[in-house]
Amino acid sequence: MLGEPIVVKNLDLGNTEKTWCDGLNARLAIPLKGSLTKATLHSWASRASVKDHWAVDRLDFETSNKNWTFYINPKKRGLQELSSLSSEIPSDTDSVAEKGTSDQQFLYLNSTAK
Repeated sequence: MLGEPIVVKNLDLGNTEKTWCDGLNARLAIPLKGSLTKATLHSWASRASVKDHWAVDRLDFETSNKNWTFYINPKKRGLQELSSLSSEIPSDTDSVAEKGTSDQQFLYLNSTAK
């Protein structure tokens, strides 16, 4: 999709709408560049206290014409803010393969996923 090699570019720390942290919640917009096109990996994470480890809540992959939510933390699925995400997940079941553990579930958006 992006073309190889994929390079992680510098975060835009001045864009406080897409990259921020308040100590308990964080959002990162990670720019990626391949030989064919650019994309952004959007990440949302949270923790209950500053002594806790971070937990990824959601991951989105954005290209110039498409946005995929490919991970939602199962513990966050019931929250109102994440309940509308199901419409963003591609309905093309040939290109979506699901793998999961008891604690996590991942959607691999790749036609060669096993």
